Amino acid sequence: MNMDVIVSGPNHHGYVKSISNGFRRCGANIILHQWPEIYSKNLTKYLSYLKSKISGFDSLGERHEYQLQQHRFEVGKYNEELLNLIEESLPDILLIIRGDLVQPSTVQKIQEETDTVIVTWIYDDLSHCPNATEIGALSDLFYLFDATDVEYLNSRGISCKFLPMAFDDENYSAKDYSKRDTDIVFVGKLYKNRIKILNKVINSFPNKNVEIWGSNWNWSNPKSVVEFKIKRRKIDKSLNNYNIGQKRVSELYNSSSICLNIHRPDASKAVNPRTFEILGAGGFQLVDQNSQITNLFENNKDLVCYYSSDDLIEKIRYYLKNPNERHSIAQQGHITARRDHTFKSRAKEILDDVLELA
Repeated sequence: MNMDVIVSGPNHHGYVKSISNGFRRCGANIILHQWPEIYSKNLTKYLSYLKSKISGFDSLGERHEYQLQQHRFEVGKYNEELLNLIEESLPDILLIIRGDLVQPSTVQKIQEETDTVIVTWIYDDLSHCPNATEIGALSDLFYLFDATDVEYLNSRGISCKFLPMAFDDENYSAKDYSKRDTDIVFVGKLYKNRIKILNKVINSFPNKNVEIWGSNWNWSNPKSVVEFKIKRRKIDKSLNNYNIGQKRVSELYNSSSICLNIHRPDASKAVNPRTFEILGAGGFQLVDQNSQITNLFENNKDLVCYYSSDDLIEKIRYYLKNPNERHSIAQQGHITARRDHTFKSRAKEILDDVLELA
């Protein structure tokens, strides 16, 4: 499909590049217009920390709105550049990922003055993404990764469609590791529910190698340093406190006996990217159960769901003792993920929907 597509989105764990590459592999010509790095700036993080101590934030979305206000000039400049890019290149499609930095007035102007098809894809909780609902309502096609958000908006007259996340099959691939270096691995942000579960895992398997990866504390947030260096010492001993690229994550999933997937409390009814990435890497996945996961994958065939922390411990114990069964499930999950859940397959679905608009 030889279409010209401008992709607007954040540089968050490489997802926007992976999504762009999915479209490129479907034959589209891509111009990637990434957001400026505002959420990750140390000054932004420190100001957010001070604000949270003074008056607090009701949600992550409110925190993001505050951070956007601190960078009004950069946000305005980004929208101006996006409009200029649209006017110069006249693309067939503008794909907006998340949409925090794209202003509704920008979307409205593009709708009124061009024939560009505007597509918005929110791969996070709606409450975390300022402007998302307003931008989506102005778009020609509006996709959400959480089916419950789709039901909520459709009931209020906003047309949208369920489109789950996926994985980049050029970065995540299965390799035959005869030796598993790690018994249990978790990659991600340590929210309270995850800390509670991982503490239980570490305490239940003191002789097993448990590894945790991801940036979870930094010096711009003194409270986080105290939490992990003093209050969470046991977790910190297992923690590699930095983010890693997709190919390194794939290697970890490949070389681990059990890959844990614990959804955020506010995403407990969605399917996070980790679900697809573990399977895409050929890893054996233990994941907290929800109906959306079992709509996409077959429990005990593609992956294994757990229903409580006690159930998780029992299943870890069982599958550590049964490597052949573990390997069989990992293989089938990998086949299903590669067949149905790559970013190329998501790009094809969006492009097919765009063609139906014509």
